[in-house]
Amino acid sequence: MLWGGLKPIRRRFIIDVGTLTALTYAALILPSSTFAHKATLALSCAVTFFTAGLTTRWTISFPMVPIVLLQCSRYYLVLEGSWASLAIKIFSLLLIAKSFLLTILFPAVKINQVKGKYNVGIIDFFMPVENFEHEHVTVRLLYPTLEKSVRVPYFDVEAGARICKALMKVGAPPPLNTLGFMLNQWRLSTVNGKRNATPHVPAAPNDENEKDGDETSGKEDSPKLPIAIYSHGLTGSAEIYSYQTISLAAAGTFVMSITHSDSSAIDVKRRDGSFISYDPKISQLAKKKETFEESVRQRRWQVDYRARELLATADALTKLNERNVDELKEIGVSFVDKLDLKDITVIGHSFGGATAINAANMRPNMFMCCIAHDPAVDWCTDGKIQDICFC
Repeated sequence: MLWGGLKPIRRRFIIDVGTLTALTYAALILPSSTFAHKATLALSCAVTFFTAGLTTRWTISFPMVPIVLLQCSRYYLVLEGSWASLAIKIFSLLLIAKSFLLTILFPAVKINQVKGKYNVGIIDFFMPVENFEHEHVTVRLLYPTLEKSVRVPYFDVEAGARICKALMKVGAPPPLNTLGFMLNQWRLSTVNGKRNATPHVPAAPNDENEKDGDETSGKEDSPKLPIAIYSHGLTGSAEIYSYQTISLAAAGTFVMSITHSDSSAIDVKRRDGSFISYDPKISQLAKKKETFEESVRQRRWQVDYRARELLATADALTKLNERNVDELKEIGVSFVDKLDLKDITVIGHSFGGATAINAANMRPNMFMCCIAHDPAVDWCTDGKIQDICFC
């Protein structure tokens, strides 16, 4: 399916089609001597630049530059109706057609809305932890809420350009990997959720005692949210796995998605404003036979580091359930006495799958379940999983 099942952003689609239609009208129909011709060109440029900037919709803005120059030359350099004017129209039309094709191949898309029982609250913050190399871990919290969902940026607004550039550098072959702007359309992408929303803890279903009018009913502990801790894959981040984590939260689960700080994430923002970028050196070692074993040792070190980072944040949930932290107090959100610390599932994909397995192996009594999706098991450290249910 085109675009992998993602849907174009309607507002952006209308703007893009309208801009290209206006350029086509100016290039082929309007005489170059008229004010309408100049106004249409100017308006097309202004709409694109003011709504998306120079590179976010580069599929339009980059071809737009030679189109405008060609159209201006119709008025200043050649006579209307001459063979040169006809040639300019043809070249302009080819550029517009190329822009249409690029816009289809690189659309501004949104992540499909998840259908679940609840809307989803989203908080990006730095979880204070103990007994780890860093005092804070970068996490995204997702949880059920009754507040109305809105469109939330897929990537952090400040870090979006860095992430797109880094993804292009890692994922594309040379020389395309130097053209980081080619993924900038993802900066327009959104997901459904509500920033800093009030958590909702679903009420437990009435038991038989309540139905019978037993006076002792209702005296048990209040209902709490089951917990899922999510570990991303190599070159991933908490944002990149938004669809999976939002799906869990929409079903009534408190999700803590970690962006790991071992240089395996595409880009992780730290509390002090600095960034830890993806390190490609280990992948380069794996390409050579003589350094392959060294790459495996370094990957296993990363898995161990990531597992300890995950466990540190899992331990921090205990305190988050007992007393609020300053950063959450500032936004008026609290998870005190809302989390079920006896129902924690650790989940990971690929490199995160190996991380989940290692974490479960280190602390088998902490987790109810371990879900490893396509785990990179070659990078798991030695040991056997005990008392863990794989789902």
